[in-house]
Amino acid sequence: MALQRDAAFPVRRRGRFLVTACLVAAAPWALPWRVTVKDGSLPSPVRIAQTASNPSYRLIDLGTLGGKTSDALAINDRGQVVGWATVSPRSRRGRAFLWEPTSGSGGAGAMRNLDDLHLYSRSQAYNINNDGQIIAASYNRYDYQNSFLYADEKQPLGRVPGYRYSRARDVNDRGEVVGSVQTGGRNGHSLVARAFLSIKGRMRDLGTLGGKYSHAYGINNRGQVVGKAGTGRDAQTHAFLWDNGAMRDLGTLPGGANSLACAINDRQQVVGFSHTGRGMRAFSWEGGVMRDLGTLPGGTFSRARAINNAGRIVGCSTFGKRDGEKHAVLWRGGEIIDLNRLLPPGSAWVLEEARAINEHGQIVGSGWLSGRRRAFLLSPIDQQTAAR
Repeated sequence: MALQRDAAFPVRRRGRFLVTACLVAAAPWALPWRVTVKDGSLPSPVRIAQTASNPSYRLIDLGTLGGKTSDALAINDRGQVVGWATVSPRSRRGRAFLWEPTSGSGGAGAMRNLDDLHLYSRSQAYNINNDGQIIAASYNRYDYQNSFLYADEKQPLGRVPGYRYSRARDVNDRGEVVGSVQTGGRNGHSLVARAFLSIKGRMRDLGTLGGKYSHAYGINNRGQVVGKAGTGRDAQTHAFLWDNGAMRDLGTLPGGANSLACAINDRQQVVGFSHTGRGMRAFSWEGGVMRDLGTLPGGTFSRARAINNAGRIVGCSTFGKRDGEKHAVLWRGGEIIDLNRLLPPGSAWVLEEARAINEHGQIVGSGWLSGRRRAFLLSPIDQQTAAR
């Protein structure tokens, strides 16, 4: 059930929290792996990185729009970041933002409200390409959303006949947009929705894997799309790869019934997360093979959110005996790295989830700073760090 919801959206209802908590509370397990990493291939991470060998990063607090909380969801290769932030100390609903680094500032930047007219209940920016085109969505009071493309001005996306609402999630450097359209209701027990690909304002229904609905979450610069789709078998949803008109079922990790693909790079390497029968695990997929990326020591849950063309993967994992607590992680070269181990001693930050990584190795996500959720940016201090 959790995989049937929008994985990129913050949990806001108690019911959703209870479902997720039940999934995370599965018993710990481990599989023996032998690591063999070749150039150009995704690793099967099992080694736990030691702090001394980790690269060094600069941590930047991206701030808010005047409120207390924020979350960064994407970053492009120019260092521009998008996400959502609250606009006043009392507000709970966020507004879409664009954060841009200030030239010669040594990492400082400015956050701009993309929805300052406040015409909707809330808004959120999901992704940004290297031309600065932004995919965002506005939500009405019933929590249904309509997406728009923001470049020089706010431009609504098109529609698929028969579907009222749109949920865009990614845009590539060619300006091609993916997401899902939906009726706003349910047919029986299944959400009535379809993954779409929008090219020059024309939306295309990508179909399903045999079920009644599908959602697209990522697209690369080759026009390949990933997401999740109903299979028609006992309400199962599987990760898919759509390429040149055909949707491919990527399956699940052993023992799992459901999976979801979050992102794909230009080398057709896919990441996401899957049930295993004993909990949720981050996965990488390449060449027809899905690999379990593992967790931090003692963890029972992990999730991969994004991958760059160098094969660096970011996401989150639980750890130790604290199933309800998770840390932002980086999978790199056969290692899983807790990003909190890169922070200076005595830091007030707890980095909870990494959501995106660009080609320079910059990572964005959200964490806790003095008890409040805040968007962060981690930047490698030098080029050698970014390349490792």
